[in-house]
Amino acid sequence: MGVIVMQTAGELNAVTERIIGAAMKVHRANGPGLLESAYEVCLVYELRERGLRLNNKRPILSSIGEFN
Repeated sequence: MGVIVMQTAGELNAVTERIIGAAMKVHRANGPGLLESAYEVCLVYELRERGLRLNNKRPILSSIGEFN
């Protein structure tokens, strides 16, 4: 999957609103105290429901190596 570049500030703001809205919905529904993996499943679901494409299992690259 390629990288999508936002062309305008309005596009970026619209996507940002969808992401924050999804995160807030997950937090309101589940509250604090769940394992990170449970929050991840819920957030991925909500983001996809909002029409966002994502790959939630990507390695993280850093100056000390790659983390999976």
